[in-house]
Amino acid sequence: MSETEIILLVFALCLAIVPVIIICYLIIYNRHLKIVKEHSELYNDILLLNSSYNFYTDLSNLYYYVDCTSKRKLDNLSLYDILISKIDSNFNYFTDLLSKIQKNIKTYELYFKEYNKLSSKICEEKVKELKIKFKTFINIESKLCEKIKLNPKLSITIKIKAGYTSPKGRNSYSKDRTFQYMEVLNAYNEYLKLKKQKQEYSYKVRTERAKMSDSLRYNILKRDGFKCQICGATARDGAKLHVDHIVPVSKGGKTVDSNLRTLCDRCNMGKSDKIE
Repeated sequence: MSETEIILLVFALCLAIVPVIIICYLIIYNRHLKIVKEHSELYNDILLLNSSYNFYTDLSNLYYYVDCTSKRKLDNLSLYDILISKIDSNFNYFTDLLSKIQKNIKTYELYFKEYNKLSSKICEEKVKELKIKFKTFINIESKLCEKIKLNPKLSITIKIKAGYTSPKGRNSYSKDRTFQYMEVLNAYNEYLKLKKQKQEYSYKVRTERAKMSDSLRYNILKRDGFKCQICGATARDGAKLHVDHIVPVSKGGKTVDSNLRTLCDRCNMGKSDKIE
């Protein structure tokens, strides 16, 4: 038999033996795995611990695309402002999403503390009775416990991409940014702050306007001789008289005599919310 034939024979034998070795290994490993599952108190303690904790699983990363109508708009576009606008238009969704993540984080902190308190209770004498090496038992137990350890989703990412394509499709431009969980949370909190400021501002404006009573309006008209303080028009001229805030309420003006004057409807409309 030539050297080449011997090499081929050895190679063929190896090909035949390797599958047998793998099968034997799997049989032995599965037997050991079954033994560990049945006799590991740590494994069963973790299963019991897992059953006492619930985490939200419906947490997905988000993607938004913004189509710009010009290259200039794309260049000037703030992807952070887009994130804020998405929070505004999907406020309830973001509130629910971030609430679930925060609850998962708090719940996982408790779970992790309890998980770390657990340890293997098997002893070498017990393992000898099971006809398995102590080191093998511990290794399989460790891998098995790590595998069943709960790993809930504790964050999300939001990717925002904006793009512009020229009318004939010859040129395409784009930019994108991926916001991590803490960035999304900070943007959400900033939105809440801005929303609160707007609500407070709106409330102040409504409150200030409500101070314009019929009695106060009459006193201002009388003080100004029932005529427009800009053009001099009166009701006899067909003008409809208004009591105007010199400094508009929308810009901090107060409803007090010194900030009020009589204007005709035409002058009042022309002035709008300007400060003179």
